[in-house]
Amino acid sequence: MSAYKINTFNSLLSIDNTSAGDLLEFEANDPTYEIVCLVEEGEPSELYLADMNYAAAKLMGIAQDMAVGRSFFELWPLDESRVLVANKLLHCLEHGETLCFQVHTGLPDGRHAMDISLIPLLSSCVGRRRILMLARDIAEQRRQCRQLDSLERVYRTAVDNTPDTIVRYDRNCRRIYANRSFIRMCRRPISELLGKTPLEYPGGPSMNKYQRAIQTCLRRGEAVEVELRWRNSNDSEHCSLVRLTPEHSEQGEIASVLAVGRDITNVEYLRKQVHHLSNFDTLSGLPNRDQFYYRLHEMITIAGARVALIMLDLDRFRVINDSLGHSIGDVLLHDISGRLLEYINDDGFVARLGGDEFAILVMDNDNNSKMLKESVQGLMALLAQPFQIDEHELRISVSMGIALYPDDGSSVNELIKFADSALHHVKECGRNGFGFYDRGLTIGLTERMLLEGELHKAVQRTELELYYQPKIDRLRNRVIGCEALLRWHNPRRGLLTPDNFISIAEETGIILELGEWVLRTACAAAVLWNHNKMEPFKVAVNLSARQFVGHDLLGSVQRILAETCCRPEWIELEITESLLLDDRSETRKTLDELHALGFTIAIDDFGTAYSALNYFSRFPIDVLKIDRSFVQGVEQDSQREKLLRGIVALAHCLEIGLVAEGVETQCQADYLCSIGCHIGQGYLFARPMPALDLEFSLAHDQLVLS
Repeated sequence: MSAYKINTFNSLLSIDNTSAGDLLEFEANDPTYEIVCLVEEGEPSELYLADMNYAAAKLMGIAQDMAVGRSFFELWPLDESRVLVANKLLHCLEHGETLCFQVHTGLPDGRHAMDISLIPLLSSCVGRRRILMLARDIAEQRRQCRQLDSLERVYRTAVDNTPDTIVRYDRNCRRIYANRSFIRMCRRPISELLGKTPLEYPGGPSMNKYQRAIQTCLRRGEAVEVELRWRNSNDSEHCSLVRLTPEHSEQGEIASVLAVGRDITNVEYLRKQVHHLSNFDTLSGLPNRDQFYYRLHEMITIAGARVALIMLDLDRFRVINDSLGHSIGDVLLHDISGRLLEYINDDGFVARLGGDEFAILVMDNDNNSKMLKESVQGLMALLAQPFQIDEHELRISVSMGIALYPDDGSSVNELIKFADSALHHVKECGRNGFGFYDRGLTIGLTERMLLEGELHKAVQRTELELYYQPKIDRLRNRVIGCEALLRWHNPRRGLLTPDNFISIAEETGIILELGEWVLRTACAAAVLWNHNKMEPFKVAVNLSARQFVGHDLLGSVQRILAETCCRPEWIELEITESLLLDDRSETRKTLDELHALGFTIAIDDFGTAYSALNYFSRFPIDVLKIDRSFVQGVEQDSQREKLLRGIVALAHCLEIGLVAEGVETQCQADYLCSIGCHIGQGYLFARPMPALDLEFSLAHDQLVLS
């Protein structure tokens, strides 16, 4: 009990007219003490209850008026506290000393921990010595203290075991507290950490920035977040995201800063990985397309000399992937990337744009086209050297297109477009070379793009038509069939033959739609022309290699036969040698199934590809169509004559039919007959014509045969 309160009691009771009731009333509303009792001396060793407040009566379980005058110990519970309280009361009477102590006692409403103060009163109006007993139930206080202790342990455990670092800095930026996570991360004893500023430990440029952030937080009184990179005593790099929060004193002043840091070292590593993945190609390690665009823009912006953009493609890279597998192809791309890095100097730049496509930027500081050309030739020679991958020795060729800044264009998009145009031209000219851009290439490329857009709409606009060129059997002097040839009535360019648009159709995939339209139209014509005929009048239809790969060609053919009521023996399907040379199991299976349905299979333009004659044993071939290049000029060229004789002999040996294309003179026709090729097709007999014209000619026997 405070000295102030005791003196107040003494001053009240030192006045003769002051009653105990006044004192009890004084304490009635005091929350500090619950029980107030006035005890006075009686017979030796006896103490009587002179008065008590309501709280005491309630806790003792007795009415106030019934308790006064009774022995105090008669009311005090019979437990171990009774003797202690009695001794303390007697000591207080005898020596006049104020005593304070604690007891545990059982009251009617339960066991209580009591904080008791015994105050001897200086005088009394009744002439007896009295003791004022103040008792406070501290059970709740102890419970709260235990709860606070428990919460403090939880807090301490959480703070010490959190993976986040927690540090407190005073107004001088010195550490005054650090949790275990911070100590573990620093790998230093706590004694070397406390009392130090960030600049003192761990120090370094990043800590200078960090200490300024702490000072800013102290000065402004606002929370601050800072990303911190630093090294500990083991030279391990750490990255933390730290939130600095100002802490205020009771007077409202900023007293310290609490720094809570989260280790984002792994996040930073992943961030760097994401940055690398978004800017570099994972296979080759070279910069990717985005980095290429950025660097090209940078070089032409600050260039004080010409910049050469080289677009590079590997020739027939798909063959390596298909034959040796993608794993070998990936290693090859990686090794090629290494050689490209060898080629460029400090001013150069090389990137992989995707697949087998690369881009190279070269500073032409000397503005010397001859030196640039020699440099590109050196690159081709470097890439032409064999690559040793496992047990395979691979040799490759490349095609390159080159555009120059500022000669050809002044923007990124222009240079890329022009280099692509030059590259495309090199490929069309046979690959394995390089070419510089010139204006004529752009015109051709623009026209190609226009045709592609128009071709997408050609079928819907009914701009396509089939022309038919008759095939003549000269032994029987009769028309035995015809070849369906596609024509496009282009509204801008007029009537176009396939050589003007088929390559575009194949590259874009439009060939699938065109191929179905051609086959359906030819089948409908075959049904009409074979009506009431004893011998089949065959209509030959060209199939693209694209129709065999990744497309249900057999299903499409069967559906078209059902729609048109056409019979397979009325249709001859023409394919190219290049399709057979790829030797895909999917292609073999489809050809076998088509042949089994009753279709005739013919090889078109025979002899123009790299022939591998063993495909005759693997594929169902019925007819060879001799390319016009063997027929033209056979009268004056003995070598062609020998080749023709060899082809005819091969067909007879294999019991395969023959058709000669491009027959234009009577001399050619007679020679072909003399060596055993009796079926011909060409301008000598008839030019390709619309279906109605062919029907009219057949009906009126107007085809001139000799």
